[in-house]
Amino acid sequence: MNPRHTLTGQLAGGFIESKLTLVLMIAALIFGIWAVLSTPREENPQISMPAAAVQAVLPGAEPDEMEAKVIRPLEAIINQIPGVDHYWSTAVDSAAVVVVQFKVGENKEESLVKLADRIVGGRAELPADMLGPWVKSADVDDVPILAVSLVSEKYGDEGLRRIAWDVLDRLMGLEDISTVDVIGGRDRELIVEIDPARLESFGLSFASVTAAVRAAGSAGPLGTTVTKGTEARVRLANAIKSAADLRRLVVGFSPAGNPVHLEDVAKIRDGATQQAAASSRFGWGRASSQYESAAGGIVEHPSVSLAIAKRKNANAVVVADEAIARIERMKGTVIPADVDVVVTRDDGAKANDAVNTLIEHLAIAVIAVVTVTLVFLGWRAAVIVAVTVPLILAITLGVVGLSGFTINRLTLYALIIALGLLVDDSIVVIENIVRHYGLSKLSGRQDRSNRAIEAAGEIGSATLLATITVMVVFASLIPALTGMPKQYFYPVGFTVPVALAASFLIAYTVAPWAARRWIPQPPIDSSSAGGRTLPGGRFGKLYSIPARLLIGHPRREIVFVCATAFLCIAVFIMPFGQCLIPGGLNSPTPAWGVEMGFLPKDNKNTFNVTIELPVGTPVEALDRAVRDTAAEVAKIPEVVNWQSWAGLSGVADFNSMMRMTPAKGSEIGAVRVNLTDKNSGRRSSIEIARELRTALRSVSDAYPGSTVQVVEDPPGPPLRGTIYAEIYANDPEELRWLADRTQKEFRKTYDVVEVTNTQKADQTEWRLSIDREKAAAAGDAAAAKKVTAYEACGTGPYTLKHFEPTEVLEVVKNPNYRVAGLPKFDSLRWVPVAENSTRAMMLRTGEAQFIWPVPAEQVKALEADDKLSIQKTPSVVTRYISMNETKKPFNDVRVRKAISLAINRNALIKVAYNGLAVPSTGYLPPQIEGAVNYGPFPYDPKAARELLKEAGFPEGFHATLWSAYNDGKTLKTLQFLQQQLAQVGIHVETRALEAGQRSLIYSAQTPADSQHQLYLIGWTNSAAEPDWGLRPLLDSRSAPPVLNNDSYYKNPKVDELFDKAAAEPNPQKRAALYKELQDTVNADSPWAPLVFEMMTAGAVKPLKNFAVLPDGSFDFYQADWQE
Repeated sequence: MNPRHTLTGQLAGGFIESKLTLVLMIAALIFGIWAVLSTPREENPQISMPAAAVQAVLPGAEPDEMEAKVIRPLEAIINQIPGVDHYWSTAVDSAAVVVVQFKVGENKEESLVKLADRIVGGRAELPADMLGPWVKSADVDDVPILAVSLVSEKYGDEGLRRIAWDVLDRLMGLEDISTVDVIGGRDRELIVEIDPARLESFGLSFASVTAAVRAAGSAGPLGTTVTKGTEARVRLANAIKSAADLRRLVVGFSPAGNPVHLEDVAKIRDGATQQAAASSRFGWGRASSQYESAAGGIVEHPSVSLAIAKRKNANAVVVADEAIARIERMKGTVIPADVDVVVTRDDGAKANDAVNTLIEHLAIAVIAVVTVTLVFLGWRAAVIVAVTVPLILAITLGVVGLSGFTINRLTLYALIIALGLLVDDSIVVIENIVRHYGLSKLSGRQDRSNRAIEAAGEIGSATLLATITVMVVFASLIPALTGMPKQYFYPVGFTVPVALAASFLIAYTVAPWAARRWIPQPPIDSSSAGGRTLPGGRFGKLYSIPARLLIGHPRREIVFVCATAFLCIAVFIMPFGQCLIPGGLNSPTPAWGVEMGFLPKDNKNTFNVTIELPVGTPVEALDRAVRDTAAEVAKIPEVVNWQSWAGLSGVADFNSMMRMTPAKGSEIGAVRVNLTDKNSGRRSSIEIARELRTALRSVSDAYPGSTVQVVEDPPGPPLRGTIYAEIYANDPEELRWLADRTQKEFRKTYDVVEVTNTQKADQTEWRLSIDREKAAAAGDAAAAKKVTAYEACGTGPYTLKHFEPTEVLEVVKNPNYRVAGLPKFDSLRWVPVAENSTRAMMLRTGEAQFIWPVPAEQVKALEADDKLSIQKTPSVVTRYISMNETKKPFNDVRVRKAISLAINRNALIKVAYNGLAVPSTGYLPPQIEGAVNYGPFPYDPKAARELLKEAGFPEGFHATLWSAYNDGKTLKTLQFLQQQLAQVGIHVETRALEAGQRSLIYSAQTPADSQHQLYLIGWTNSAAEPDWGLRPLLDSRSAPPVLNNDSYYKNPKVDELFDKAAAEPNPQKRAALYKELQDTVNADSPWAPLVFEMMTAGAVKPLKNFAVLPDGSFDFYQADWQE
């Protein structure tokens, strides 16, 4: 067949002399320039992943009821919807959420419409009194591309939030911005500070004022009325809208009958919430010129963030630049000059940087290809290749832009991958044209054209087949992959075939056109005339040297083939080296192996740290955990700044969306870390993150049950985790056991850095069931006992006036008291107030003059009030866990010691006592004479697990942990201990006893009758001497029902030492006996001593000589009022 008649020959013939070739080249360049300027830039390809949360509320329903009445019907409805990939549900008190994930690639709008329609159609299957359900969409386009923080100590978080809202209003005017969210800061509130003296002067109470203010907030429609034939709506419109409205509010009447306005008895100010449910702070790192250091801590400032999201298909780079430019123009006007504006996240700049880096790599690859061509084919051929490459890239980028794709890392990866293939066609065509030109002397312009056409046609079929083959290989990625990987790698399967098609077109149009003009007459090939010149020029001569030594020598050929086969096998084995060593995959890569991975991690300028504490964790504990995390971040020299959130998950990104991280909650926090530019020569962010993970273990250990993760952007599509295991079981306990076991196995696996578990720890819930018959019968019995129990008499300074359990205890001055001038008060009224904030507020408003205990979280705020005095008294109250030695496995001293070793007492003090306690150093408080100091009891979970293993419990065991108290501090302690013991495999079910339920412990007639295993209890040594601090608790003759040896500890030596010490008159010998006794007890470990408490009480300053004593009792014998 004549080469001129082939497709490629005809293609070359049509363009080799035509002026259309120049038009084609110019058009291709314009096409490419248009694509570069107009195609949106993103770091990663767009992924359509429709999702929605279906929310419903059923007031008063418990989780089991929510599951049966709401979740099950909703799941049945959702199960009928086509295109749903999976869904998962959560039931809590009175509420339920079903998160629906549609298949990747499903149309977002159509998916949400289908979901809403089906739920509306199935509403009859749901409870009639249920609120909702509501459908809230979640889409990747809602993920912010820009985060800007406003930082100022002067304005505080509340002032910054107001400024941020003003900025938001102006940013929403930008066309390509879809949403702007304000994250952090306290909301505006109208704050009422009541003056107790003025309140009293008008004869009003705190409760009456509170009720008036609450009622004033009522507003809403009242119905309609018809007047003179016209119907009109009636609306109650007296809602409080400003501080002025609040000032004029009538809260009561004076004794003279005049109205009393709120401003008459209180100060009203427009401000922020006093107790922030969340916090947002900003700190400058060591790499910043604004770095601030502080002795013993870090410096952080109040901050508020603006999270800005773009519209779909908008250019992230352009949107981010426009938003930043507009914010810059607001400085000095909307944003005060003394507010720092910091861009803490810029996905536009990140995308631009990623694209520019890949373009640089692409340029380097082009230069390398041209250089190789220059060396082997000469500078003229290299110039032709250099001309064809930009044309091919321009056409490819133009087609990519027209097809709706963005310029992202995958698009450019595809071009880099394909670059070597792109120039193949052009090089082969040029090389064949050079060969044809060298067959004989060229006779003129037409001869040059004819030979170029023949050369192109001669190899056309082979190159076309090769090009199509490679195109099919890459295009097969599209049907071969599914789900998110398909959308993520789709640009590769599309871009490479387009680039190869463009290269084929350019190779048979532009390359022959350029070769005819720029390739000169090469030397005549003498081999065609019978000469012996070696092909390949000087490279052919170099190649001939080893070839002559090998070819024609059978033994050498065999050795060469064997050596080549060995190298091939070795190269194949190296990546799978871990499979051949004894440790297998669960061991480091051997020195001769090659570490395997799908995609390498990137060196980034930023990463996140997420903190999650158990449900029910106080916000104060979370705040400390976040601060401790930020302190570790601040030690990194490459950190420019960080943003920390407590109670918030921070600015959302694609990874947090995939993990379904809630936006806020008292148990979640985050720290976003920004590093110096990666091009500055600093350490890789991968290395920094690895070191930080190690440093943060101390934080995780200090907060049992916490999950502290260093989250880096994955190198591929965003995923919930590198490995994701789903576990299913009908029995919740079985599911928990499987999840815990799986988590342990993952943690044993080599190179696994973090493992999280969606099966959260149970939260304590108290359920009350009233026996109505017994309750009715008890009423009569109580009335019979009331006279003797509640109308007691005595000869002290006060006499009982009125007593209602759980309500009030009132005493009045005894006029016949034996000491003249005492007591100084006419009456005292004691009121139990269980709720911490109410108790503190009563002290601040003057409704109470003395409170005990002061809530730990309120101590600092009350100390700052110059009208109050706060008493902090080291106590003789010791808290400990008593272990019932009559119950297995607590009869084994190794188990008892393991429990003590498993408890981090310093962390307990932070979490439950807010720092107002000290770790136990022995079995007696240090104030007591004869107390032996053993130093702080150690925290060593590893040693605890070893002891349990020795005792025959390598996997731990289950037990019960009861508490003698049920106040908030104790409940926190129970939860903490539950989490601590679970870390060593001891899973405890907790129970806080009511005061009347302690008979379960102390009414047991024999050890066999006892029901408890572990018992959280305290003891107050009111006698301030060692015998009363130890004998009732550790003498075997003091076991219930006699006294309080609830561990049923029995050691004849200890009993004997008690008797000897009590009879010994010599102080030194007695002290030696008590030391020997305590040493013996310490060796037996019947308890796990925890803390010595600090007594805290609060009083108004005029109240004098009214104090709490170290044993928890009160001294008000000489109490007085002194203004």
